[in-house]
Amino acid sequence: MDMEHQRDEPIRFSRGTLDRYRHVCAVVESSEEMHRIFDSFVREGLERGEKALHIVDPTERENYIDHYEHLHIPVSTLIGQGQFELRTWHEVHLRPGHFDQHAMLNLLDERLEDAQQKGYPRTRLVANMGWAALDYLGIEDLIEYEARANYVLSHYRVPVICVYSTAMFGGDMVIDVLRTHPMPDGGNRRRAPR
Repeated sequence: MDMEHQRDEPIRFSRGTLDRYRHVCAVVESSEEMHRIFDSFVREGLERGEKALHIVDPTERENYIDHYEHLHIPVSTLIGQGQFELRTWHEVHLRPGHFDQHAMLNLLDERLEDAQQKGYPRTRLVANMGWAALDYLGIEDLIEYEARANYVLSHYRVPVICVYSTAMFGGDMVIDVLRTHPMPDGGNRRRAPR
C-alpha cells in the first residue's frame, strides 16, 4: 500500500472517525478508561506502519509498557526499532525544568518532521497533559499553548490526542481546554466542536 493512500485511510478513535479534525481533547476519569479508548487507536496505527509518539507521566512509564506488552503489542521492541517513541513529561513538556511553550512547539515540529523524513506515513501522538496541573500552569497559558499547537499541527496530517484526567483538572478548566481543540471527546460520549 502506498503512503499517499495510507494517509487517506480513516483513523478510528473512540466511537468515531477522525477526519479533518485531528487534534482531539480526550477527558478521562481513569487510566483504565484511557486504555479502553486508546488501545485500538494505538494498534491500528502500528499495524499500518505509522509512528507512535506517546508522552506519559514518568511514574506510569513502566506500567504503560506493561499494558501494551500484555496486549501483544511489543512496545519494547518497537521502541528499539524507532517506531514507538515513549517520552515522559520531563523529557518533553518540562524539558528545561519548567514549561516553555515555544520550546515545546519547536520540539513538536521537529519530532513530526523527523518522523516524516524517516518515511513513516503518519505519526499518532498521544499526550498525557497531567504535567500542566503539576507545573501550576495557568489556564490562559495552557489555552494559548493548545491554540498555538493547532497551528503547528495544521502542517501535518497527524492525529494528536491530548489526555486530560478529571482527577487532575477541575471542571471549569476542562471545559476551557475542550474549547481549544477542534475535536473534543468527553470519554464515552462524543461532543460537537464548539
